[in-house]
Amino acid sequence: MKKYYILVFKLLSLFLGQSSYAIGQGDYGYDDNYGTNWWDDVEAYFEYYGIDVEKYDNWSDYQEAHPEDFTELTDAEYENYLSEGTDSGICIGLHTQTNEGVEVHYVFDPLGDISFWNDSFWDDTSPSDPDDPFDNDQDNSLGDDTNNNDPPCTTSCTLQGFELKDCECVPIKLPCKTSAADLKAMFGPTLTDAKATQLADVLNKYAGKFGIDSKEKLQHFLAQAGYESDIFTTTKERTSYQVSVAKGIFNDLFKANGKNINDFGSYLNSKGIAYIDDKEAFFNFVYDDAVRGNARGWSKNGNTNPGDGYLYIGRGVIQLTGREKYTNFTNWYQININSNKNFVDNPALLDTDFEVGVIASLWFFKTFVIGSGLSIDAQTTSSQVTKKVNPKMLEQDKRDKNFKTAKTTIKCN
Repeated sequence: MKKYYILVFKLLSLFLGQSSYAIGQGDYGYDDNYGTNWWDDVEAYFEYYGIDVEKYDNWSDYQEAHPEDFTELTDAEYENYLSEGTDSGICIGLHTQTNEGVEVHYVFDPLGDISFWNDSFWDDTSPSDPDDPFDNDQDNSLGDDTNNNDPPCTTSCTLQGFELKDCECVPIKLPCKTSAADLKAMFGPTLTDAKATQLADVLNKYAGKFGIDSKEKLQHFLAQAGYESDIFTTTKERTSYQVSVAKGIFNDLFKANGKNINDFGSYLNSKGIAYIDDKEAFFNFVYDDAVRGNARGWSKNGNTNPGDGYLYIGRGVIQLTGREKYTNFTNWYQININSNKNFVDNPALLDTDFEVGVIASLWFFKTFVIGSGLSIDAQTTSSQVTKKVNPKMLEQDKRDKNFKTAKTTIKCN
């Protein structure tokens, strides 16, 4: 017995006086053998391509709009359906049109290759066929060797928008997309219309590649990035440090290395506030691996060469800091996007090219937040994410405020 679904649709002829119908769940059928309704998987196909099937009165209208989804059956294939299809125990129907008195039969065939439905494509070793993109295969997975002594999985998945998982062709989990309007709602007038559109475009193009596939992940990313970049107005670490602030943050490093904040000089601004004068020397010191190695609780950045600290200061909307991160991101970018860009040789690109700065931060979020093993869902707190982004938890109150706003404004579009 053949073990397959054929998605087929019966067109009610207007010439017979039958009314048209909106495409929906009732037009698909139910398989008693499998005990599963496969409308959810079909919907995933339509959702992937942004197809609003409810606007079509019947399958003839849908086929006219999307002919690429249908394949005409040959006479032999149709005869095979008539002779064996009703004995398969699987719900099968036909989408039929009459052209100049001749019936033409079509099958819904999103693979665009009618061999998908041929007998030779199917094995008889399992009550369900993982090659079928709309088969949930919930009870007897081919290749798991736990039911029916199934052989190893040798199938492939070529349907766009689907991927092979557990020997099944299943819909790819779609990225969580955002809009300029949602971003404006979160960040207010500080985020310009142009910047909101630019940010939405970059996120919608690349966020899914970095595992940001839920509203919670996108909300946390934006909460952190919005803080780190002052609502996307800067993509470079500020190098003007108040003496009092620098002393508070880096005092452990000064003590462990016999240094004093005054070693870097200072000047007073117009309001009489003291700022560090020798910025380059200061950053070369506080970001140096040897300096950090002398104090407890300070992570190293791969800065082993003279001048690395200032050269590889934080850049991006969530700032990459240190030679090591710049090197690893360059390797990823050259393999996946553009082999000609090198951020070790030209670190300023993470600041001057906004798209690169956002991609670098998405890479950081995937590597050091999602990749850390932190499961991001509705229960994840802003503090948990900040601990991965900024272990010193600087200005957590501002990050919390961003995240609270994100939860009410950022949804998956």
